Amino acid sequence: MSYVGVAIVNYRSEKKLASLLTSLNSSSMKPRAIVVVDNNTDAVPQPIDFVNGDSDIHIEIIQPATNLGYAQGNNRAIERLLKFTDVEFVLILNPDCLVAPELIETMISNSEGQRCVMSRTFSPSHEPLYDKIELRGFKQNLTMAREQNGFVTTDYLAGSCLLLPRQILDRLEPPVFYADFFLYWEEVDLSLRLRKAGVELVSSLDSFIVRASNGAEDSLNAFYFYARNSFLLRQRHPDMFSRWALVKFMVTLICVAIVKSFKRLDPFIFLRVCRGLYDGILGQFGPKFF
Repeated sequence: MSYVGVAIVNYRSEKKLASLLTSLNSSSMKPRAIVVVDNNTDAVPQPIDFVNGDSDIHIEIIQPATNLGYAQGNNRAIERLLKFTDVEFVLILNPDCLVAPELIETMISNSEGQRCVMSRTFSPSHEPLYDKIELRGFKQNLTMAREQNGFVTTDYLAGSCLLLPRQILDRLEPPVFYADFFLYWEEVDLSLRLRKAGVELVSSLDSFIVRASNGAEDSLNAFYFYARNSFLLRQRHPDMFSRWALVKFMVTLICVAIVKSFKRLDPFIFLRVCRGLYDGILGQFGPKFF
């Protein structure tokens, strides 16, 4: 049997986290261990409430002194999971996801220990969101596959649900996620590093996750980090992203921010993009709090 360790970074999502852990407990292949990095100062409910007393699943909560963000938070969880010598796969999940009972088994089957895997994704109303992601410069196209079963190649792995085999993690130059991203674009950076190392990235079509949409505060943060971290992504992968591609992306993002600011009567959307542009140009990366 292949054992799976699950890494979850939580930030003010306790109710969603509880639902995710309940769905994991209903999996046909239960995780060997679950590590939750709680980036919030609020207390997380006791794990026993989530897993109905199933002592076969080791659940551990790490509460760092400060918000580590998605990148470093997952690095901390992965580091802990790999201390379990029998964990052969690490599954990274966002707390706003629910997993189908057969998800873990299906992703492992598609991986065969040689591929990194994401999953078909639905909305809470069970509308299809995407099967795979195409990357054209900085533009991300969320697409549905023509195939209905098996797996398909994806340009990068969605950070909401991705499976990493231990033998690939052992070959990857640490850290798994580059901490200076903090939030957003770090899974693209990881995916490009994996591809350059010859690792195949695929999306599983025989199972699925359900993912909730981001809230208003998350959307504001997204505009800032999408803008700022596009500069960091180009800095780390100049062979993949031209200066012209970065300029086009920033112009598009600014236009989108202006439209959304007018529609929502919220100038902070535009201002967050401007601040992200400013910090990106100056190379001011790493943790950022608003």
